[in-house]
Amino acid sequence: MGTIAFVAALILIVRPAAIWLCTVGSPLTWQERVFIGWMAPRGIVAAATASIFGLTLVELGIPGAERLTPVVFTVIIGTVIVYGITAAPLAQRLGLSQANPQGTLIVGAHGWARAIAETLSKLGFKVLLVDTNYANTQAARMDGLNVVYGNILSNQTDELLDLSGIGRVLALTSNDEVNTLTALKYARLFGKAQVYQLAPARSGDERLGMTQHLTGRLLFGLNWSFADLDALFARGAQVKTTQLTPTFDLAAYHEQYDGQAEPLFLVDKAGRVQVATSDMPLKPQAGMTLISIVPVAEPENLAVVPVLEP
Repeated sequence: MGTIAFVAALILIVRPAAIWLCTVGSPLTWQERVFIGWMAPRGIVAAATASIFGLTLVELGIPGAERLTPVVFTVIIGTVIVYGITAAPLAQRLGLSQANPQGTLIVGAHGWARAIAETLSKLGFKVLLVDTNYANTQAARMDGLNVVYGNILSNQTDELLDLSGIGRVLALTSNDEVNTLTALKYARLFGKAQVYQLAPARSGDERLGMTQHLTGRLLFGLNWSFADLDALFARGAQVKTTQLTPTFDLAAYHEQYDGQAEPLFLVDKAGRVQVATSDMPLKPQAGMTLISIVPVAEPENLAVVPVLEP
């Protein structure tokens, strides 16, 4: 019982009190201070240190030294269990996390990536862009978008990213290797189901191709590569949103754009974003919002429909 009381004191008194005192006058909110004060799992360093010192103290005949290692391992097991069970619910209760965040991290801030980001942002979703091209990041800032100048694969860039509210990653750069490495990196954080990348360029040389199991989910229904999309937008294509209704359904939508519109995202009635992928086509219904790439040259006899330009 003494060991259990010791672990409880560490969790409920010592750690919260130490953090509360250390963060007095800091810019942290009280919710952030509470969460930091709650989290302090012990691990392999504490175990290794206790094992070394415990054996030495036992050899020196120090009274009670034989209890050091068992107590430390109890602390490790206890804190890992308690924090593992309570961390996520506590963060949600304090408003520091969302159960199903719908924000998007977009890697690449070139012209059509900014168009996609601006469209999602205008619909009320958090969007964060990252790019190594300074001109692209400046253009994004001029458009009022949240952007970070840096290498998405760099640890230094990680420190600049505010991923609160972010639930998925779109790798949209012209470099297939960067897209793949981004997918691998962020699959550990968001899960592979929420990490997407453009289809690799079709080089015709298998030695230059990407191994499928190393990539994220391939974006968009036609397996667009960067070159494909870049050419499409160079011809004047735009990103548009369309609200589907009982009188303007999916069939009417396709007729509107002569079957040339390429759906990118679907916002369902609950406000969740679905991404069009090669393995899971979208299933739009009335009341949902489609975000698509549409050609600039539209038929002259278009009917008036609820289309919102970004």
